[in-house]
Amino acid sequence: MNNEKVDIVVLNNASPLLKYEVIKNGILLKGNINDCVVYETFVLQEYLDHLRKIQTKYHATLLIKLSSVRPQYFRPQESLFVT
Repeated sequence: MNNEKVDIVVLNNASPLLKYEVIKNGILLKGNINDCVVYETFVLQEYLDHLRKIQTKYHATLLIKLSSVRPQYFRPQESLFVT
């Protein structure tokens, strides 16, 4: 018998990043491949939405920090602060 360690995770309330890592690196042990494809599509949409929010917050913070260092050279644009 193989002695590899296995992580079991309930994905219902998992973070988008964890769900993405599971569909990216995990192995389907049991279930219908069609249901798996539908779930993977949902997870990818959720992950990309989450990633976009993180990038938006990061860029907003970066703009604020840069404008405080060199305000004469840098003026943030309202269009970059998407909610």
